[in-house]
Amino acid sequence: MADLINALFDPAGLNTNNTEAPVENSREFKPSYKKGGESGRFEAIIRFLPNPENPRDLSIIQKWTVFLKNPLTDQGRTIDSPSTVGEPDPLSQMFFALRNSKNAQASELQDNFKRHQNYYSLIQVIECNQDPSLTNKILVWKYGIKIYEKICQEKTPVMQGQAPGQPFDLFKGRLFKVVAIKQQNFNNLDQSYFFDIAYPANCMRIVVDNPQVPGQKQVIPATLELAQNEQGQQLISNYLVENAPKLSDFMYRPWDESTKKYVDEMILLHGQILNGAPISQLQQASMASSMTVGQSQPVAAQPSVIGITQPGTVIPGSITVPPAQPAATPGIGTAPAQPSLGSILSQPAAQPATVPGIGTAPAQPATVPGVGSPAVQPAAPQVGLEGLSVGTTMPEMQAPAGVPGAANIQGIDMSNVDSILANTSGAPAPAATPGIGDIQSILNTTIL
Repeated sequence: MADLINALFDPAGLNTNNTEAPVENSREFKPSYKKGGESGRFEAIIRFLPNPENPRDLSIIQKWTVFLKNPLTDQGRTIDSPSTVGEPDPLSQMFFALRNSKNAQASELQDNFKRHQNYYSLIQVIECNQDPSLTNKILVWKYGIKIYEKICQEKTPVMQGQAPGQPFDLFKGRLFKVVAIKQQNFNNLDQSYFFDIAYPANCMRIVVDNPQVPGQKQVIPATLELAQNEQGQQLISNYLVENAPKLSDFMYRPWDESTKKYVDEMILLHGQILNGAPISQLQQASMASSMTVGQSQPVAAQPSVIGITQPGTVIPGSITVPPAQPAATPGIGTAPAQPSLGSILSQPAAQPATVPGIGTAPAQPATVPGVGSPAVQPAAPQVGLEGLSVGTTMPEMQAPAGVPGAANIQGIDMSNVDSILANTSGAPAPAATPGIGDIQSILNTTIL
């Protein structure tokens, strides 16, 4: 507790480190134009608060996420992207493969793998006329790049010699007006802003029992004067610790087996849809089971895709999915001899016999075995994930210019889906870019 008090009341101020990243069960502040009634405008006055778990460095935490959606049901779940911590990310790899494909349907499906940059901070609601129940509550606010940029601007001096703003400082931080309006059917927060108000009205509010009236509460500001003695400092820090949700609950978490299984299933499903392969009842049941875990919602079993071509048909620029084999041959849509999807990641990637040129396919079409089969995969080199580092602002997932490996990512096409990364964390990027013939190598990407 002594360390917390020293950090909270250090006159040097606090850092807001977003280089370390942030299961979303805590209390959240969710401003939305939909809460604005007929006006379609939601407003609230808040103030940012330091993170009592690490007030010096982590009052802002950040991570990349993907809302990975089942295209057959339009339901999905939020998945933390391993690119947050610089690890190989099958979600990003699949996004680039779909984006660079000439297949029109692939272009429509790419958003299912698109990552988003999210920031998390503690705030206290000072005033909210449209939802008075929020007043004085300490909540977690998940916001995007626009609000993050406003915080950065607040911390940047307007002119030389002017002190920077300190939005997370308990005594000097300015209040922030949140304005949410509807713009093209989306929630827009661009009109939000910091504003001046006379001290101590800008301070955090502490709700305590009224000593004069039993059973009644009163609100006192957490002022510099209150913090002049140890008892006051203890009151402020205790209130923050006891009433604030834990930001650590929002930090990046490595994938568990359930998450790996769900990602595997969605990658396989997208490959089948692109190639026109039917979806078996066994797959549907497995996907429905995966959707009941974590942040998902129940998914009803869906019939096979209507209007698709027969198994084994190759759509130009798509993933090739072979026809179903007899029970003795493992593969998608076969008898129970098929290995579990959870075991796919543990299978070693096949070594390429030859290295095709960038964006080219082998001279002879390769026969693609069923996913999970021990047969040798089509020849293809590996590719790295350079350029997807923590802290970058690439909402459209563009490969950055001048970054090693960016050309490799840009060169991927859908004519040879096998090559998309059978690499492990830390593996160097090759000089040439393979095509992508099937999704086996994506599934072989190691998530440590």
